[in-house]
Amino acid sequence: MTLGRIVSIGARSPLGLDARQVALGQRAQKLTPRRLVLPDDEGVAFGTVRALSVADDVFGFDRLVALGGPALAECVETSPQPREQTLAIHLAVPDARPSADPRLGRPLLEALGEAASVRIDLGASTAVAAGHAGFAVALDRALRASRETGRLVVAGALDTHHDPAVLRWLAAEHRIHGPGTGDGFIPSEAAVFALVGFVWYQLKRLLRARRGRAPAPKDTPGPRSAAP
Repeated sequence: MTLGRIVSIGARSPLGLDARQVALGQRAQKLTPRRLVLPDDEGVAFGTVRALSVADDVFGFDRLVALGGPALAECVETSPQPREQTLAIHLAVPDARPSADPRLGRPLLEALGEAASVRIDLGASTAVAAGHAGFAVALDRALRASRETGRLVVAGALDTHHDPAVLRWLAAEHRIHGPGTGDGFIPSEAAVFALVGFVWYQLKRLLRARRGRAPAPKDTPGPRSAAP
């Protein structure tokens, strides 16, 4: 029996500054590419969808932190989890690229925790570089960790194509949508975090109810009881 549940979420993308705005913007199909001319690329322009909340001259590691920090803060702030409690995070990060930053592991987790004012259990946290399957792997790790420890755990994903080296590489590989590349995609960026866990007390009450020892539980979340 699986009682894993999402307790809270946080997100940031070109569509909005929080999870609700992102969801509403996506449903309304509000994605609008904007023109971007890279430094030293005279006359070469790209159409990308990027967050207005982060300046165009912020790239790479710093941009990931600028996107991810507010999303992680929202995830924790909108949950019943005490803000001062240490959390483990399993985070999907960009996979191998020409501009792959060696800091997309522990240093990124540390920077996100500082930006979000969240205490992160670095020893129990991981960064996952698994391409399009990254968030699925991170979510699986988070649920497994929650089941083993009885604690709430964060699963997240963070990525941006707003990087000169990445855009040039994608263009050279004919992966950006445009003339001659009809099956390409439009570069963008986003960050999302979800606090997940197994509600152990509900499982115990269900088992007791079946044995006639207690009334059946109501279908309401109890994340505080899931934490030790």
